[in-house]
Amino acid sequence: MRASPLTYASLVLTAFFWGSAFNVGAHVIAGMSPISAGAERFLLASAMLLALLAFTRRLDWRLARGHLPALTAVGVLGVAGFNLAMFFGLRSTTPVNAALLMATTPLWTLLLSVLLEGERINRWRAAGLASGLLGVVLVVSGGNPARLAQLHLARGDAIVMGGALSWALATVISRRYLGKLDAQQTTTWSIVLGTGVLLLLGLWREQPLAAMSHASASVHWGIFYLALCSSVLGYLFWFSATRRLGAANTASFFNLVPVFTMLVALIGGQIPQVGQLAGVAAVIGGVVLASKGRDSSFGIRDSQKRCSGSCESPITNHQ
Repeated sequence: MRASPLTYASLVLTAFFWGSAFNVGAHVIAGMSPISAGAERFLLASAMLLALLAFTRRLDWRLARGHLPALTAVGVLGVAGFNLAMFFGLRSTTPVNAALLMATTPLWTLLLSVLLEGERINRWRAAGLASGLLGVVLVVSGGNPARLAQLHLARGDAIVMGGALSWALATVISRRYLGKLDAQQTTTWSIVLGTGVLLLLGLWREQPLAAMSHASASVHWGIFYLALCSSVLGYLFWFSATRRLGAANTASFFNLVPVFTMLVALIGGQIPQVGQLAGVAAVIGGVVLASKGRDSSFGIRDSQKRCSGSCESPITNHQ
């Protein structure tokens, strides 16, 4: 399936939503416990998505029931697991560490795609991945080796790393087992199921209603932003692009997340260093290279389809 420029634009916007989520999330968990904050966030997101399906007359419980195992896996891993990893991780690590570790998601996704989907790594995709990861390191360190040495794997770092792996696995599962559902259906039902997990955890471990009632208005506005932009729009854009670009190519745009985290910090008065600006260029270059690798694979596959019977067997490349 061919991807339009709008697909790439939606992924860049998604990266902004998720990059700013680190800044907003740090504010939210300062005023509300992580599980309760996650439950409120995805309750709002579930209500928005279900209302959208009902408005478009596409609310079909039977469709979700037919894909329940895969939707549950995506909900547990990509919604509940990813959200809890970010919120709990931010309690004991810095947004800089979290942004860097979450940016390892393309590595995990590419590895899982190779193992589970048979995706191939050509030179463009390898170069794009390397450039993107180099850019991430430059962005979060400011080009200062001494700062890199301080990025030790603390408890919060390990939790965030687990969230990156959780999201990568959810992306591959969505691509492999939910291909018959569109992005809206996948997003809605995975978030509804993930919300159920968060509510059960909240009732077991916390008092979510009490936590919500005591939170400030700014915390609730932050949760609303996370629900609408980071959850509803971000998830819709992400799953839609996964079907057009493939899991590994879509994940390369995750490298833009720490770039936007730094830009939001700039608005707060933090001036970027030369190394950080160089990192921005490397990250954007990595995304361009990875996208070029996808276009090259299409060219190879299309030329093979035009071959006569003497041609070699086509390269299997699940997009």
